[in-house]
Amino acid sequence: MQKTSALSAFITVFLVVSTVACNSASAPTAVPPTAAPPTAPPPTAIPPTLAPTKPPPPTPAPTEAPAPTAAATENTLENFVAAKFDAPTKIDNDWMPLKPGMRYVYEGSTTTDDGSLVPHRIEIHVTDLTKVIGGVPSLATWDLDFSNNVLAEAELAFFAQDNEGNVWRMGEYPEVYEGGKLVEAPSWIHGFQDAQAGIMMPANPKTGTPSYSQGWGPAVKWTDRGQVDQMGQKTCVPVKCYEDVLIIAETSQSETDAQQLKYWANGVGNVKVGWRGDGEKTKEVLELTKLEQLEGKALDAVRAEALKLEKSAYENSKEVYAKTPPLVSLSGAALPEVAASAVVSNVIPQDLLTLEVQIEDILDVVPAGDWAKVSEDIANVSIGWAAFQKQVAKAGASQSLQDAFSQKLEQVKIAANAKDAAATMQSTNDLTAIVVDMYDVYHPAEPTDLGRLDVLERQVILDVDNKDFAAATNTLAKVTTTWERVKPFMLAHNAAEIVTQFEKSLAVQASGLKAQDGSAVKTEALNALELVDALEKAAA
Repeated sequence: MQKTSALSAFITVFLVVSTVACNSASAPTAVPPTAAPPTAPPPTAIPPTLAPTKPPPPTPAPTEAPAPTAAATENTLENFVAAKFDAPTKIDNDWMPLKPGMRYVYEGSTTTDDGSLVPHRIEIHVTDLTKVIGGVPSLATWDLDFSNNVLAEAELAFFAQDNEGNVWRMGEYPEVYEGGKLVEAPSWIHGFQDAQAGIMMPANPKTGTPSYSQGWGPAVKWTDRGQVDQMGQKTCVPVKCYEDVLIIAETSQSETDAQQLKYWANGVGNVKVGWRGDGEKTKEVLELTKLEQLEGKALDAVRAEALKLEKSAYENSKEVYAKTPPLVSLSGAALPEVAASAVVSNVIPQDLLTLEVQIEDILDVVPAGDWAKVSEDIANVSIGWAAFQKQVAKAGASQSLQDAFSQKLEQVKIAANAKDAAATMQSTNDLTAIVVDMYDVYHPAEPTDLGRLDVLERQVILDVDNKDFAAATNTLAKVTTTWERVKPFMLAHNAAEIVTQFEKSLAVQASGLKAQDGSAVKTEALNALELVDALEKAAA
């Protein structure tokens, strides 16, 4: 069963949710499997929006309702008819809408065979590129899968919607990396090496219906199946809480006694990933932490990276991908030639680091009432941003993220001119949060959530200064959620002692908030900020 991986996630919400799963699943080599569905929701589905895990430890599948059994004879493979795709790239299925420019970020963890937790992040980008597969134009997604904050897989996944509204997975090209080097590219594309397209999301999912094939790629042991497990559920992830959630259980020939659970929100897509079953080898938990629409230069950057990956695909998949026609623009516009290069640099530009230092200096100076120094810092930030904005735009930062920085910087200026300390501190901390979001553009080796911990702990202090204990309690909950995503990484970097100290700090802050002891909370939050600094040094 495909694990959620950057690529997988989208094709499985990203094609290769688990590159390893895609590569290690053992299935027949030529003849499609016979239908004998597993007892629990059998099939394995791969949603277009992988979901990351909040803080919680991987918990088995939902228990609200028992898993359904196959109500009828399931199809071994789905009946693909190219003539039934009149507008295949307009993917507006309620449960799996794929709009060009959408970016889904999932964060969570994977439990390995030895029981250790490894941080996991998947990024799914819906491009405005299409490829004709089996006579059907198919929309491409460009997906990235990070394990322990290192790029483990990059993938191109292809989807098409038929006239009834079913979303089909047409194939995928994943590249698996170890130590920054390509180790394999197990591609499967409908029509090549006996591969056949499968259904990613049914047009009208219902419980009690048979499982369905999500694609058949015998050459690379792709045998995933999906089955509707539950409907009408509620789930909460960092982006928001969703009602009327659909849960699809996925499995494969190599893991018939285990299911990966994909949670789908109407109008959004995949928002969460969980697991169920003793046979699940790598327990993966993911939740949607960011959802944004990319436009302009940010979308241009995604398109360029997808084209780079295609260039590599033509070189590394001679028997499959190299036999497909090239990607073309959805709009029909000519595509530029691109040079193959590394997809991700993992290096945050020094100019962005300098911006953060200058912004944080404002936070240090305001309490002393040195408004002249504050004005100087703001001027330096303005100059630095003017020089850096083009660079971050070229790297793929969305226009909305760039606009948010400019707007928040203007708020800092207004508050500082009025010598309003509280408003200046709040708007400056908000500005720092935007800088941390920009770090994500560069996929740094260290978790950007460490920076978010810093911002959130300062927010706890600001909330307490405003005597808003309800807001402080809510902020501390966000700290805890973020910490659960960072913790596995820090334990893997021999920071167990600091981890213990930070968790004690969280407990003390929670106790202080319960007693509404502002002084105690503020003192401990300041201690937590020092611990975050120690964690950042340990992570470097």
